[in-house]
Order: sequence, then C-alpha cells, then structure tokens
Amino acid sequence: MSILSILRNYFYYRIACRRQVRLSPLAIVAGGSTFEGMNRILSRTQFRGSMGRGSYISHSSNLDASIGRFSSIGARVRVIQGAHPYKAPYVSTSPYFFSDAGQCGVSVLDKPVYDEHRYADPGRRHAVVIGSDVWIGTDARLIAGVTVADGAVVLAGAMVTKDVPPYAIVGGVPARILGYRYDESAIARLLDIRWWDRDMSWINARHHLFTSLPSFLSSI
Repeated sequence: MSILSILRNYFYYRIACRRQVRLSPLAIVAGGSTFEGMNRILSRTQFRGSMGRGSYISHSSNLDASIGRFSSIGARVRVIQGAHPYKAPYVSTSPYFFSDAGQCGVSVLDKPVYDEHRYADPGRRHAVVIGSDVWIGTDARLIAGVTVADGAVVLAGAMVTKDVPPYAIVGGVPARILGYRYDESAIARLLDIRWWDRDMSWINARHHLFTSLPSFLSSI
C-alpha cells in the first residue's frame, strides 16, 4: 500500500469514526471495518474486521478478525491464512493442483477443489473470532478458522491451531491448555454475568471491584 493510500485511509477513519477509534500513524484499517468505541490501533498494525468497546491492538500486528469487548491484543500478533493439503488423497501441496487463484502465475483449474480459505465467522468472512476480555500476548499466531472464546489468555509466542475455551490459558507451539484463569464455579458466574455486555454506567459504578474477583462476584 502506498504512503498516499495509508494517509487517505488514516484520515478517513479519523473522520468517519471520530472518537470511536484512535489510529496511530501508519496503522492501516481496511474498508468496511467497524468500531464500537474506546478503541485504539497502534502504528504499523493492519486490521480488517469489527472491534468491540474497550478493545485495542498494539503495534505491528496483522489481524482479520471479529474482536469482542475489552480485549487486549499484543504486538506482532498475526493471523495465518491460507491452507494447503498435505495428506492423502492429495498428491502435492502445490496450489497449482487445487486452486484457481494462480499463485504460481498460472492456473490449470476453473474452480478450486480444496478449501484453502478458513473463516471462523463465515458470514462476515473474518478469519478468526476473538471474544471479550481476551488477552493475546506478543508474537502470538492464530491459524485462520479458530475462535478464542471469552476470557481466554493466549501467552506470548503461542501458535493457536484450534479453538480456545472460555477463560482457558494456552501457550506453546502448538498451543495447548495450561490451565484456567479461575475455578469452574467462578467461570460459570462470569459467563452468566457477561459484564462486558453491560452499559458503561454499570461498569464504571463497579470499577473498584475489578481488582477483587470475590468482591465482584458477591456484589452481583
């Protein structure tokens, strides 16, 4: 993308979204993306999708995603798109034999015979879905098609190849469940309360409770 296109994109979203999203210089937002407000995208990040209230993306990330509310996306987080067949019955991994996109400059097919594009949200064609109150650490990778559920944590450097359950903590390559943020009872309560779906007056009136899970749960 040219510098002129980047600047045009930057000022378009500065004007169109007004105070909904703060864009750092060189942040690139694809057309059709939506923001609920209280959002920020840092420099050199590319984003396409939707972002709920209170969520942000740090610098140098590249995401095609539906992101919930109050989620935190670290630096250099990437969605890895494009799948290749590598087991029977396919003979080759080359898209020359399964795609009509002409990746090598030519194509032998009129239509694809393998689903090389995966979407966690097929309706909106978003590669991944990230829930609310999710934290994704620096340098994490998400394979297209996965969902990171509400409350989950993806540790720095993890490679997420399958869906992450609510409030799970995952890490490693490939990522596996290392534990959960809270016990089953607390998780059930939080998923029932869904505090991120409450209006801001409700949240702000209880902001002091967010540093004490027992106090938060007992107050509701």
